[in-house]
Amino acid sequence: MKYAWTMVLVLSALLAHAQTEGTIHYTEVRKLNFNGGNIPEEMLANLPKERTTHSELLFNEKGSLFRNAQDEEPQNFEHSTSSGGGEMQLQIKMATPENILYRNLAKETTVQQLEWMGERFLLSGNPDVAWKVTTEQRVIAGYPCMKATAERDSSTVEAWFTPQIPVSTGPDIYGGLPGLILELVMDEGNRRITATEITLAPLEEKLKEPRRGQKMTRADFEVFQAEKLEEMKAMRGEGGAVFIIREEG
Repeated sequence: MKYAWTMVLVLSALLAHAQTEGTIHYTEVRKLNFNGGNIPEEMLANLPKERTTHSELLFNEKGSLFRNAQDEEPQNFEHSTSSGGGEMQLQIKMATPENILYRNLAKETTVQQLEWMGERFLLSGNPDVAWKVTTEQRVIAGYPCMKATAERDSSTVEAWFTPQIPVSTGPDIYGGLPGLILELVMDEGNRRITATEITLAPLEEKLKEPRRGQKMTRADFEVFQAEKLEEMKAMRGEGGAVFIIREEG
């Protein structure tokens, strides 16, 4: 009997360890909207309607690291059309930026390396997210999940988390729930990140905090980003045409 109880305790310890360490692969689908500028309607009709990318989350009880899938390839699209007797060519380059987010669960801090508009930033500070857990449930990648919602940037963020993996983290900048987030729905449904493969096993590499980029707080970067986007919007309003579009995350 003593031997049997010892085996049960060992198996329980191993199971608890496995459920709090591993790697999750995500697929992100983002709807694209290229309206604006001086792009002809016939060209807009032939542009891609959505973009699919892949990422991964490495996690354990102490922290997590969210990054691009290691084999992600750049996506390019070119299209030409005739307009007013001449030919217009639109080239879209959707290179995946090297974005990395490290979360220290013990200290409840995050550090994010972010590429935006050709520049690299190193952001500190946690996003201001107040979750409301609902009674809705569904299964994602074989795990029972609960739904939580939060308001951010005047829109609703929807998160599906599983208490079966009791690590308070998830993809992108989101975490802070009593279980790991397996799906995020953002931007009024135009952006969705979903777990496609879950491997619960000891990590083969250490979780390292990113260190490259111009240091800013997250709050300061959001102000900086909003100002730059307003400048770009003003330039388009003055008749500027966009012929090369690059997605920076």
